[in-house]
Amino acid sequence: EEIEYAYFKSNSGERLLFAIGLKESVEKATGESFTLDSKVTNSEIQDLKFQHPFIDRISIPLFGNHVTLDAGTGCVH
Repeated sequence: EEIEYAYFKSNSGERLLFAIGLKESVEKATGESFTLDSKVTNSEIQDLKFQHPFIDRISIPLFGNHVTLDAGTGCVH
């Protein structure tokens, strides 16, 4: 619940949702530059459905103490 999330726009035009604190690591991993578009509350996130990035399935977000800013996007689904 303490992690802040936002939608970011990439230099290629994509709009992605990830933890604000992981912006630099996402940029490094993807080779893209991202600009903060709009912040999102946890209550807004809980109503979303996610397309898994490499498996053909739709997922719901999971919140919990196991979510950290150590790696990835900070989004667990």
